[in-house]
Amino acid sequence: MNFKEIKIKIGIFLGILILFSGMVSAFSVSAPNIENDILFLYPGAEVDLKFVLQDSGESFDITAKADILQGSEIIKLVDRKNIYTISPGEKIPVNYRIKIPETAVIGQEWSVVLSFSKAGSSGTGLSFGSTIDQIFKVTAGEKPPILPEEPKKSLTWFYVLIGVGILVAIFFIKLKRKKRF
Repeated sequence: MNFKEIKIKIGIFLGILILFSGMVSAFSVSAPNIENDILFLYPGAEVDLKFVLQDSGESFDITAKADILQGSEIIKLVDRKNIYTISPGEKIPVNYRIKIPETAVIGQEWSVVLSFSKAGSSGTGLSFGSTIDQIFKVTAGEKPPILPEEPKKSLTWFYVLIGVGILVAIFFIKLKRKKRF
């Protein structure tokens, strides 16, 4: 292989790279922090979760769809629609509510799979859709005991002490000025 062939191959590779660089998509889903992908809730508990859709890689609006693939007996989409239009750089919240049945047994587990799909864009030629799944478990746990509230520590004495210190400082400053005259 001579130098000229290598230059041609590198040129073709760079041309293809430049051609497909316009198809880069940065579609992402930010999920709430669920430790070890297990959410513990007590029977009868209800909690709201917010996922955030974002696409910072496009220069045009994209359309995304939110679906519940598994766990629909405990999780519901709170938003009125499940289709979202995302403008470049925009962050769109997707709100869900999880409600554990009152009759749930401690240790009972549900698998939840949420799917966020980006549709191929129209009007820009070739485009590919993508899907991001958020998978976690919800486990019924014991209701935490209600602990008595500790009385709030008052900062009143701290403020009084600072006030007295300021007054003493002012007294000594005035006393020094009188001695000078």
